[in-house]
Amino acid sequence: MKEDESSNVRHAFIWACENIATNAPDLFCDKLDIFYEMISDSEDKVRIEAPEMFRVIGKSKPEYVKPYLEKLEWISQNDENKVVRIHSAGAIRATEKALKNR
Repeated sequence: MKEDESSNVRHAFIWACENIATNAPDLFCDKLDIFYEMISDSEDKVRIEAPEMFRVIGKSKPEYVKPYLEKLEWISQNDENKVVRIHSAGAIRATEKALKNR
C-alpha cells in the first residue's frame, strides 16, 4: 500500500497504521523506515501524515524512534511544507518526553 499509485490509498495506509500502532506499537517498531521514506512522498497529504507514525510510536516505544530523531529534526527545520515541519517537531517532542520519563 505504501507504493500504491493512489495518494488516497497511501494516506489511508499511514492513518490505519497509526490507529493500529496506538494499541499495538510492537507491530511497527521495525518498520519505521517505511514511514520515513513516505515523508518524501510526491503528495503533501501523505508527507504530512507520515511523521505522525513516529509520534505514535515515540510515545510508547521511544527507543525505536530515537535513531530517527536527527533526521526528524532536519525535516522539522527544513521541509518546504509547514505541516510536515510541525508534525516532525511533534514526533520529536513526544519521543523525547517518553525517553525522559523512562
